[in-house]
Amino acid sequence: MIVVILSVLLGVCFYVYKSRRSNLRRIHGEGQGIFITGCDTGFGYDLAKRLDGLGFRVFAGCLNSNGKEAGELARSCSKLLSVVQLDVTKEDQITSAKAYVETVHRNIGCGLWALVNNAGIDCYGDIEFSPTEFYRRVADVNLFGMVHVTKTFLPMIRKSKGRVINNTSVKGRLSLPRISVYGITKYGGENFSDCLRLEMRKFGVKVVIVEPGNFGGVTGILSGSNLNRLKDDKETMWNRADPEVKQVYGRKYLESQFSELERAADTSCRTTTPVIDAFEDAVTLENPRTRYLVHGGRGLFDKCCVYATLNSYLPTAWMDFLGARYKLELTFDYCQNCSDCQQLRAVPMVPKAQSKDTCVSDGGFGYDLAKRLDGLGFRVFAGCLNSNGKEAGELARSCSNLLHVVQLDVTKEDQITAAKDYVETVHRNTGCGLWALVNNAGIDCFGDIEFCPMEFYRRVADVNLFGMVHVTKTFLPMIRKSKGRVINNTSVKGRLSLPRISVYGITKYEGENFSDCLRLEMRKFGVKVVIVEHAKTSITFIHPNAHMFYSQLKRLQDDKETMWKKADPEVKQVYGQKYLESQFSGLERAADTSYRTTTPVIDAFEDAVTLENPRTRYLVDGGRGLFDKYCVGFFLSFLHRLY
Repeated sequence: MIVVILSVLLGVCFYVYKSRRSNLRRIHGEGQGIFITGCDTGFGYDLAKRLDGLGFRVFAGCLNSNGKEAGELARSCSKLLSVVQLDVTKEDQITSAKAYVETVHRNIGCGLWALVNNAGIDCYGDIEFSPTEFYRRVADVNLFGMVHVTKTFLPMIRKSKGRVINNTSVKGRLSLPRISVYGITKYGGENFSDCLRLEMRKFGVKVVIVEPGNFGGVTGILSGSNLNRLKDDKETMWNRADPEVKQVYGRKYLESQFSELERAADTSCRTTTPVIDAFEDAVTLENPRTRYLVHGGRGLFDKCCVYATLNSYLPTAWMDFLGARYKLELTFDYCQNCSDCQQLRAVPMVPKAQSKDTCVSDGGFGYDLAKRLDGLGFRVFAGCLNSNGKEAGELARSCSNLLHVVQLDVTKEDQITAAKDYVETVHRNTGCGLWALVNNAGIDCFGDIEFCPMEFYRRVADVNLFGMVHVTKTFLPMIRKSKGRVINNTSVKGRLSLPRISVYGITKYEGENFSDCLRLEMRKFGVKVVIVEHAKTSITFIHPNAHMFYSQLKRLQDDKETMWKKADPEVKQVYGQKYLESQFSGLERAADTSYRTTTPVIDAFEDAVTLENPRTRYLVDGGRGLFDKYCVGFFLSFLHRLY
């Protein structure tokens, strides 16, 4: 209790101190350059006009620079504003936009004071209805587009000691049902922004996050052509849904969920002014706040913003209850007659005749978990990246005949489908059912944002995020039938941002959001979703097969060489190769400070699989000291939400 009181007092003092610091004088535009993405409509359009009126030289990136909105923007502003063609998913357009800004800088000397990442698209729908391509499409704009544009313009921001301002959303801090496609990108954007701020601090660059609440109606997200696109998505979802999913949910359920969108537009704030004010503060204040959570809506308060604030302090179970009250009222109205959709009931203890599916990355947690569950009498389907490899052979020999080694690369759709077919065949022959799915497959990456190529972000996301989503969607019908559970292996780095781990960290933040959304959507079916958050990542390398550690370390060292070869010459000059070498030299030392056993993590997985009512989250301390500094860092991280 004393610790809690002291933490609250410290947080209040910290908030007051920072608030006073943020009220210092403002900088003046005086022709300084501001690049804004997504200026065709909404926040970007209004922000470009506001900053142009303040005397900034605005580069307004528009998806269609020849469109009606871009033309209106140019006519309503001064000659200091330039409309720039920019689709943030197109590398050539990003490069051309940078070249244009550099040309203006050489001719006029305006520099680039701020970059505002505002471009984004929305998507809405249950996880079981949303195709994997929807996840990739939204991530290409909201996340990878933000990363790519930031990396491209960051050298210019460093030179001016300016700032990067990222428009995420209140949904980057709050998980709700039916927004996982959109929400995971905003969770990833929060982590990317935090990592960037920590890395840029030494250069005097500030990174600010603006988190708008309910402004969907006024920005056009929930009206006009964008609303029509969301409705087109609804038709695509229904046409491509699995027949079993259609039977369980029904067309009426899908229609009812999308009918909420128009009502949401009617309850949103009628003006973008509060958000534009926050952006102006982020651009012009000498010491802006780190985060601006902007309440929308038309009532006394914005429910989502209130819940997002509470989410930093309340237990997950409480937030699940609030989320259910806010979003799930219609679910029971249109699913209550389905045999798979009854009120919540206690799930019985797992009988040993049940089966367990785990994705194993040929070593580490998956390997040891498969052995543990096989020893408990489960029929284990051990997905291995190389089912003919040495580790897979050792696993099969060390376990009973109930263990099945299955070939599974979670980035390959055909292998995921083949794995499901195999499990279904075993089910038909033995009647074992599928009690649990454990998403454990994952890869790591380490390095500063300015050194990590975009291909690294996509490579890690393909495994850690899209692999998890695809495997979950594939096996979810079987889990629903058994009223079983989905267990996702994320990391403490899915709740704590640190420098040089953005490539890995954003996928873990996204995994946390996906798991939370899935839990809220699946509770009506009696399915539990559990998250296991291990601390020291090097624990996955410490394995009885010692060469596993060295193969992983060699891959990271190879990544280092790729980073240096592909780095921009200006980045090489600023950082130097010695800096890069020094960051990677700590990897082997990190392994020496981690646990020499995976037992604490495997114990958490066992509880998640076998307990009648497991915890929602298992935060597993690592390290060999009195405490794991990463886990302690997470518990203290709530303070940054105050500022």
